Amino acid sequence: MLGVGHGCFVNFPSASRERVLHQARIIAGDGKRYTVECAEYELSVEPEEHKLLFYNLRRNFVQHPIVVIEVLETGPHLVFTFETTGSPASAQSREFFRVSTVVSGMHVDVGPEADCQLLDVSVNGLSIAANGDYKIGRILIVRIHFEGKDYTGTARIQGARRLPDNRMRYGMLCFSDALSGENLQAGLRQITMTMQRKQLKRLSGTV
Repeated sequence: MLGVGHGCFVNFPSASRERVLHQARIIAGDGKRYTVECAEYELSVEPEEHKLLFYNLRRNFVQHPIVVIEVLETGPHLVFTFETTGSPASAQSREFFRVSTVVSGMHVDVGPEADCQLLDVSVNGLSIAANGDYKIGRILIVRIHFEGKDYTGTARIQGARRLPDNRMRYGMLCFSDALSGENLQAGLRQITMTMQRKQLKRLSGTV
């Protein structure tokens, strides 16, 4: 059951319409109506907008439909009230969701460019903020260092758009480790699951 201080994720679509889970925390609630604070910047919702909330329920990762009631704050962090609609359902395929990594400060090396900001990650791909100009369809080497291990592989540029700071945001699809003989996909899976677990624990105040 949801409660005050409960860590969770709110689903916001990315520019490529993929589902990206952004970390948040319940700061008030009475069992039906809740107030949630999102941890990241530049997120927005509208009253009566329907979204999905993700959280741990009795050791199961679930998704719960919600409807936005009122937007309380828009900056620096989005705060809004919502009501649940329906019952939570299993979302155990969590590794296939993209998880935002903006507040983690993670960086990756992509092609000729070092220290690109990692924006979000899933088992199949990642999004980065980079200074370089890369064409859609270009295949680049990706290198990630995570928890003492190095992961390397190839990924294809799937989408691109310019960010307000003039960097480019690139969505990238990872090639299968089984086909490439590399370990990037294994690394992305590890990062995805670890980031979800750490974010939920930190937002719930258990670490």
